[in-house]
Amino acid sequence: MINKDDLEYELYEIFKEQFINNMVQIENNILELENSEHDKKAINNLFRIFHTLKANSQYFHFESMSIVADKTEKVLASLREGSAFSDISVIKWLIKVQEQCFIWSHEMENDATEFSQPTPSLLNEIEIKDSHTNALSLLKQLSVLYFDINQKRSQKLLSALEKNFLKVKEVHTLDDFEQKLILEQPNICIINIGKDTIKASKLSQQHVPNSAIIVVFDKLDHSTYLKLGVHGIYHTILNPIMGDELKRVLLSVIDSHFTSRQFIITNQKIKDFIETLQPLSVSILQIQRICDDEEASIKELIKAVKLDPVISGMILKTAKNPIYGLEEISTIDQAVSIFGKTRVKAISLSQMIDAFGRMDLSPYNITESIFSNVAALRLMLMIKWYSKVSISSLAILSTTAILGNIGQLLIAREINVLKKKTVFLQNIQDNTIQIAEEKCMRTTTASVSSDILSYWQLEMDIVDSVRFSDNPEDGPEQIYSLCLANHVVYRLVQLDGKVLKKVPKNIEKLLQKNKLRVEPLQKALDAINNITQERN
Repeated sequence: MINKDDLEYELYEIFKEQFINNMVQIENNILELENSEHDKKAINNLFRIFHTLKANSQYFHFESMSIVADKTEKVLASLREGSAFSDISVIKWLIKVQEQCFIWSHEMENDATEFSQPTPSLLNEIEIKDSHTNALSLLKQLSVLYFDINQKRSQKLLSALEKNFLKVKEVHTLDDFEQKLILEQPNICIINIGKDTIKASKLSQQHVPNSAIIVVFDKLDHSTYLKLGVHGIYHTILNPIMGDELKRVLLSVIDSHFTSRQFIITNQKIKDFIETLQPLSVSILQIQRICDDEEASIKELIKAVKLDPVISGMILKTAKNPIYGLEEISTIDQAVSIFGKTRVKAISLSQMIDAFGRMDLSPYNITESIFSNVAALRLMLMIKWYSKVSISSLAILSTTAILGNIGQLLIAREINVLKKKTVFLQNIQDNTIQIAEEKCMRTTTASVSSDILSYWQLEMDIVDSVRFSDNPEDGPEQIYSLCLANHVVYRLVQLDGKVLKKVPKNIEKLLQKNKLRVEPLQKALDAINNITQERN
């Protein structure tokens, strides 16, 4: 039984209501399959239901339920791909799954936290080939509703959408949009209407609360972006919509809404977390703009740095770090001139890390000092390694190195709120931190970090290279090398402050596969380890 005074009881109630409501949808879609065993809409609907059930049941550690949901999801995914099954009818097997779900729904009425075990035959009597489904292929299982007041512009985009999605519908008025939302229940809504964007987004959230929303603007200022964030809308794109940019936004949507990381509290909790964070200061934003402007001079940067005494102090302090060998530097002018735009940009952002570090990180069994040190060590490693690979890429990678662990703060806070600290610490002992995060929170530090960076409106390359650092192969092709660099550095300098001594074999193979030499990375790693030993 779940204690009704427990903070998790409210989440359980949401899960229970969702589960019971889904029983009707499961039955209706199986009936559709009985009428037409290749009904794509019914298969797609069932796939989404069991995909969500798997993620949510894993969050609550309902083992028997998550095992059945996982098997059912795989069966439905394989059914879409035309895979061969054993002799038993898939529909008859789905009916047995439905019957097991009915048993669980009755147990839920008594607030059960342990559920009946399915019969072994339910899991064994149908065989499938387990296959990896990448982000782009997931789009083929989804529907999209495109709302654009400009019909000519809409027609140009429709063909591109139809190539990627299972079903595409378009509308041109607010009334038609609301009707289509109710009738079609789209997975994704793309809204390109200007001033009524918030109104249309609220309609989407009202009628299809689980849908993902992408909003399109001719121009997007920071205040509008923050306003969208208040309403839980973080996926944006600018007119004219270009194919590569649309693909990147869609990859981000898939990652945030339709992968196994979708769980019962993710979107709302991340939104609440982000709203509690202080925005980037005016001086940091000004320094970022100068650093990103190729025509801006070092003199302009020096002037901007001197306006903020905290950042000035941090730059001088960094110059004294033995890794740079600049102990004789005594003025801001000297330090900024030697560091250049790339490193000054990263150092200025590190001020945010120090400020946010004043939080309870005990779920990770680390201190504020370790948290800040991870960011600094990652920056050092990235600069030492990637300066031998691609100096131009460091404009992005120095920022992702310093801010890639900021999501850890939000996850730590949520673990404390949900009283999951003991369970999480046990998971850390048995697994990597990333696996522990996925098991307990259905997300990772990299994923949450990317949402924060997106909220701050940092460059798309910065946001996406952090977002896909867990699985670089799922990211946009044009920034694969950035995703890979983050993936490597984040694993060599881990969230608990541990710095690996040697490049692991799996990282070596990954580098070799991408025609990158292991030696420069190992030398950079040796240098970082030498510095940490000297400090200790």
